[in-house]
Amino acid sequence: MSYAEEEGYEVVKVYEEVASGLDENRRKLQSAYGMLREKKADLLLVEFKDRLSRFGFNYLKALAESYGASVEVVNGDVKKGAMQELVG
Repeated sequence: MSYAEEEGYEVVKVYEEVASGLDENRRKLQSAYGMLREKKADLLLVEFKDRLSRFGFNYLKALAESYGASVEVVNGDVKKGAMQELVG
């Protein structure tokens, strides 16, 4: 949260979810997008890109943008091998 504070963002809700980035049915992710859809937030701040989604990040970013919101990645991409991409 220090990044958010440094950037002057108001933190509305913090989600921590122990689930695979491959799982499309994560309740907390759905809740976060619900907040964007309902205009209760206008930014989804994620620590790492692959924490939001292993594949299809740009689709989720476009979805957020369709709600008038944005997605910001704090730590950018972390280089991984092919096997790490699939399992990690």
